[in-house]
Amino acid sequence: MVDAQGITEDSDGAKVVFTTKYKQPFMLVKSDGSYLYDTTDIAALWYRLHELKADWIIIYTDYTQQDHFGLLFEVGAMSKILDPAKHRVNHIGFGTVNDESGKRFKTRSGETVRLVDLLDESKVRMKASLLERIAAGQTTLPEADVDHAAELIGYGAVKYFDLMRSPQSNYVFNYDKMLSTNGNTAVYLMFAYARLSSIVRKSGVDMDALAQQSGVLNVADPNEAALAVELLQLQDVLVFINKELATNWLCTYLYTLSEKVQVFVTQCRVLGSPEQNSRLLLCQATLKIMYTCFKLLGINPLDQI
Repeated sequence: MVDAQGITEDSDGAKVVFTTKYKQPFMLVKSDGSYLYDTTDIAALWYRLHELKADWIIIYTDYTQQDHFGLLFEVGAMSKILDPAKHRVNHIGFGTVNDESGKRFKTRSGETVRLVDLLDESKVRMKASLLERIAAGQTTLPEADVDHAAELIGYGAVKYFDLMRSPQSNYVFNYDKMLSTNGNTAVYLMFAYARLSSIVRKSGVDMDALAQQSGVLNVADPNEAALAVELLQLQDVLVFINKELATNWLCTYLYTLSEKVQVFVTQCRVLGSPEQNSRLLLCQATLKIMYTCFKLLGINPLDQI
């Protein structure tokens, strides 16, 4: 593949490719005849583009691999494996997860923390929080459903805490911030979703039948309008994310939408109001948009918390 383009050179017995953009060479074969990541990665690039027929490849790794993949794409183009006119390739380098001291997050014994352990601990803490809410009469969630709810919220909280920021950013892992019911957290967003679900559920209205009626939706109150306008922004947000690969923008959008939801349900009475049916439709539309956002983020929302 690469040899056929006449771009390889001998460097102290090793077979390499030099580029004008990067100082370090791309090493295909070491002087002792063995292979490196460069070799397997260029082969993988060829396989994905020509065997799997991919037209867009996004590679997520540690940010320290940025130059390696930049060099890979450069050599891929030089060797005609990659056609910039046909193929789109991107490398997204993610930052590190740190402890409160700013050092890489590790166990007390210095080992890498396993994701499964973080998820399990998040579930345990969320379960304790839900049981406290039940004891205080702050939720009608059946105790039999607590374990399942704690898992969905706890796992969602860990995912969201990672996805809410730019992938390149380092961040400090903190359970208290992650599981807070206030601010930009999955818990806050899921509470907003559950609050809307509760309103629709308590209405007892057949929402499918209501949606078929014409002239029902009438957005008049400024808080209704603010929520409705925010719903219309999702398409633009998704287009931007697709272009810039900035998935954290979806988190920002969902958080902004959730804030609008909280203002709406506080300032605009739904059940028993003259505007009930119109506002129920707005609630239902918001739930659909929020559900779509949650699923894109890999989070499963709950109708009741």
